[in-house]
Amino acid sequence: YCFLSPDRPSLDAGGQALLSEVEQVIEGCPPLSDEREQISTALYGTSEFLRLDGEGRVTLTDTLQDHAGIMDAVAFIGLGHKFQIWAPDRLSAQLSEATGKLRTLRRRLGSPRPGRVQGARER
Repeated sequence: YCFLSPDRPSLDAGGQALLSEVEQVIEGCPPLSDEREQISTALYGTSEFLRLDGEGRVTLTDTLQDHAGIMDAVAFIGLGHKFQIWAPDRLSAQLSEATGKLRTLRRRLGSPRPGRVQGARER
């Protein structure tokens, strides 16, 4: 199962866990609401089931490739219940951005003060 990432130049892909998550999001919206219809359209309307060829390769449609800017190489990044497919140069930029945001978050949250957190050997 694969669809265009709604906020990044990548593809979101996965199995039943991802499909279940999408269904939960949609079911959380009021029936017949505009919000429910927009989310359904954005996620189901761009989704495709990826198929393997005889040699075990996945072929991405032009629509998927165009959205992610994929030319002749791809990069995969696992995110637990799903993975993303990127053009390698775009993934590199995304990783730099994510790392910067993580550093900012760590500084904002601070690190635990000595003596307040017990390690495994101290219990």
